[in-house]
Amino acid sequence: MSLVSIIIPNYNHALYLRERIECVLNQTYQDFELILLDDSSTDDSIKILLEYREHPKVSHVIINRKNSGSTFRQWEKGLKLAKGKYIWIAESDDYSDFTFLERMVTLMDTNNDLGLSYSQSFQVDENNTIKRTWKFHTDLIDPLLWKNDFICSGIEFGKKYMFYRNVIPNASAVLFRKQTIDQVWGIDKTFKLNGDWLLYLKILSISDIGFLSDSLNYFREHSNKGSSNNILKFNNIKEYYKLFRKTNALYRLTSTEKKKIQDYIFSSWMCQPSLKNSYTFKYKLFNVLIEAVKADPCVFIKLLKRKKYLI
Repeated sequence: MSLVSIIIPNYNHALYLRERIECVLNQTYQDFELILLDDSSTDDSIKILLEYREHPKVSHVIINRKNSGSTFRQWEKGLKLAKGKYIWIAESDDYSDFTFLERMVTLMDTNNDLGLSYSQSFQVDENNTIKRTWKFHTDLIDPLLWKNDFICSGIEFGKKYMFYRNVIPNASAVLFRKQTIDQVWGIDKTFKLNGDWLLYLKILSISDIGFLSDSLNYFREHSNKGSSNNILKFNNIKEYYKLFRKTNALYRLTSTEKKKIQDYIFSSWMCQPSLKNSYTFKYKLFNVLIEAVKADPCVFIKLLKRKKYLI
């Protein structure tokens, strides 16, 4: 049995796919199986994937005839096939340092209470030009914590950071303990954007978390990323409220903690770029309001207090 199951879920990333696969196959740590998945790509992805089907490290190459519409459905498919103790979901448009797996496995092996661990990431563009590290993403919450390696309680990490912002910005930087994923009933396929965030919160409610401050992962930003359009449609905020409703009980949040978190996300909602146009806001408001009110009944009152947005 391979110690690590590496899942590469792909959709139309032919431009980056070979680099992704090669950086996995050339890891300094070699006790792994590689599961290649394609969600009915229309570019040259399938041709590239089939080049690797006879490779001794590749245990599965599965190509969907019809697009599933969700990367998290692909995650679930890969998890059902995985035989390893650990899971690495290596997104097809990212890549990693060759020592990524060796260092993450060492961290997990020496700390049995870790449900997941992750490394710092570089932000890179289509041409692999490094822009910055993703520390900028966490500095607004705590400019000191992510400067160094750490291990901490998942419950405390969730309460202090994860309910306010997904401070694990890229799944490719994460190594999961499969047993812990199984304990929290795996992936929620109803999410389009924040299924990873939900999974992290569920895992952290029953385990610790580890972090390596070295940038061992390269998180690619490019024009094919699907998140920006969803943000303009308010899907990110709608899913956040749904996420909060599904997880807050796991952390036994006090009423004060709930209010602080809900006020934060409401303020973030109000600051979205698309809200600069009040007509855009009115048109899209009711798409998110149902989930918002389920999670926080005071949302509608808050909106009325900011009635300039409803005019």
